[in-house]
Amino acid sequence: MSKLQSDLEKKYINQYLSSVKLLIPKKSLTPKHLESLLLENEEGVLKTVNIIIEIDSEKKFTEYFQVLVNHKFSYMFTKRLRLIASILLDKSLVSYGEYKLLFPTCAYEYLTTDCCGKFITEDKKEEAEEFTRVYSRAKHGSLKDIRMLARYVVEVFKIELDKGNTSLANIFKSAELNNEVIVLLVPGSRNIESASNVIFDIALKSINIFLANIGMPTIINVKLPRLDPPVENYASLSLIERERISATQDHVLPDMNFYHNRKVHILFGDDVLITGATADKVKKQALMNGAISFHSLYAVVIDPVVVLKNPSIEEKLNVTAISGRLCKDIFSIFNQDDFIPVMKTYNIILSLNSSVELILFLENIPLKSVMKIYIYAMGNGYLNHKKYKKHLHIVRSYLIENNYLLQNGLIIEERILSE
Repeated sequence: MSKLQSDLEKKYINQYLSSVKLLIPKKSLTPKHLESLLLENEEGVLKTVNIIIEIDSEKKFTEYFQVLVNHKFSYMFTKRLRLIASILLDKSLVSYGEYKLLFPTCAYEYLTTDCCGKFITEDKKEEAEEFTRVYSRAKHGSLKDIRMLARYVVEVFKIELDKGNTSLANIFKSAELNNEVIVLLVPGSRNIESASNVIFDIALKSINIFLANIGMPTIINVKLPRLDPPVENYASLSLIERERISATQDHVLPDMNFYHNRKVHILFGDDVLITGATADKVKKQALMNGAISFHSLYAVVIDPVVVLKNPSIEEKLNVTAISGRLCKDIFSIFNQDDFIPVMKTYNIILSLNSSVELILFLENIPLKSVMKIYIYAMGNGYLNHKKYKKHLHIVRSYLIENNYLLQNGLIIEERILSE
């Protein structure tokens, strides 16, 4: 938990700041006033939270937040708005339904945790082990499980569209009537795709066929390029660390030219919503550069109250089935005929502590899968990366010994043609 979150929790336990009550009478509360407080500093966040709590009308509370969230404020404002809304949700000052109104999102599954820390469904409070194991295997490259998550994304998309009165359905109605375009932005890759890239590549094909058959505009798929190498331990980072990375070395986003003379609705697709660091950055840039709406689509969303207390909950979700130890689930991933390495595939390789363990692992998977591991890693510059160099040299030597590579590490062309 960040220092800011910890301070906010302490403030909630104590009585409201008397200075805030004296300084800002309730009658002077305006969305513009809230905006200035949110953009000010950490103390401004504390003041804003206390002011909002003082609103005695749920209707008025909703109105203020709707005005705020529909304005094109800065990335930090959006982050603080999400943080404040999570705190209010934790204190039962807003309902989960009201929280969802602030951040237009649909997902196949909404998960929280029980008193023992196990993942359960948000609505029925049922155990979610089967789903989380599918997610964990997909995250590490299991194409079988990636396809399953893609089916889930397609399913929830159709449900939201068929309801007719959702924000997602309204986007398509507007696009159909006004000749507008709908663009899907998915977190990008640097030569090695993430599981979310593959999930939405598969899902979008089915979604577009569905849309075309009902006479709706189809979706344009745009992958966000990533020039910097991905942060390998992203899932275990705090909220503040994620914000810093998102601001300095994340994806390259479309600029004003992308939206110029076009009416563009943005759909943001990802496998999971945790802190919203990436989604909020994309939203801020899209709206400021000219997008007319923004909506998010996920395979799974984690309870914001759980995230508030533990932003690294994503790591727990990732390792539900794949914990780094060699097991049946790991070997099943690499033994799939259509295996494609994704970013987290290399977490498995790195978790093997000795050269003996790595060679044993390589001997138990198909050589064509080892070859793919090598090709994708070389394309991402891993041979010169201190974290991967040792392991990748072992993989290269193994492929040379098995006549898949020349002594200099170059590919034997006949092998490429036969795979």
